[in-house]
Amino acid sequence: MFKRVLLTVLGCTISALGIAAIANSGLGLFGITAAYLGIEKVTKIPFSVVSMIVEGLMLVYVCYKGKGVGLSAILSCSYMSILIDIFMGVLPHHYLMVVLGPLTMLGWAVTAIGELGESSTNMLTTVIVEQTGKSVTFGRTVVEAGYYIVAILTAWEHLSILTLVLLVVTGKLTDMFYKLFKYDPTKANHSYLIKINKEAK
Repeated sequence: MFKRVLLTVLGCTISALGIAAIANSGLGLFGITAAYLGIEKVTKIPFSVVSMIVEGLMLVYVCYKGKGVGLSAILSCSYMSILIDIFMGVLPHHYLMVVLGPLTMLGWAVTAIGELGESSTNMLTTVIVEQTGKSVTFGRTVVEAGYYIVAILTAWEHLSILTLVLLVVTGKLTDMFYKLFKYDPTKANHSYLIKINKEAK
């Protein structure tokens, strides 16, 4: 169990570093960040609250589909947010920071092999993969496209060429890192802290 917790914490840390690096590059944002900023602008609800509401709704949905709330989901809503702020304050503001962006997807894979659940976004990806029989690349791209559409409608000023590039490559890189660690999200045996129904493992 210690190893699994360590992998989960390490993965969240690596992902936070990648997200902060993208932000500090000044070249653009992940679709999810732009979408949350847009919802904040339209609703006047603080960014952090928007994040909790949206991710909470996704957790309810994926739990209904047989998943559960694990350590990873909790850390992604709390520990990671704190780390991102810290890393953004420590890392230089330079366009070359963009090269650290793939650490985000690497962190997701490291967290996944800990099998203590996944973040709401990654669990939604898994549900799409299971429901459609398609690849992780497809599932993740569908999720990212959803964020991108929300961002276009509410916060187009936060979009950039990098945001479009991330829309295209995020799914592929996630799939690549999963395969590197021989992780199949449809066969994983996650341990959840909260099980919503009897299908959840």
